[in-house]
Amino acid sequence: MANIQISEKLFIQLVKYHLLDNKELSKEIKIELDNKLTKLINRDLYSKYLQAEQKNKREALEEYIKHKNSTTL
Repeated sequence: MANIQISEKLFIQLVKYHLLDNKELSKEIKIELDNKLTKLINRDLYSKYLQAEQKNKREALEEYIKHKNSTTL
């Protein structure tokens, strides 16, 4: 499994949430993690598009565009 980098802001929020029991940060943390997950999915789909053979590139590109459009609406 690969490592994933998060922002310093998110790291500090997670530390405060878990170590200081600051439960008020849960909504902000969920938003930041959702944004990170969306970026990871988009990157994975785009990588699959770049690595696909010519006949599969169109399908991979359509899947990437479909996901990208669904997350920006």
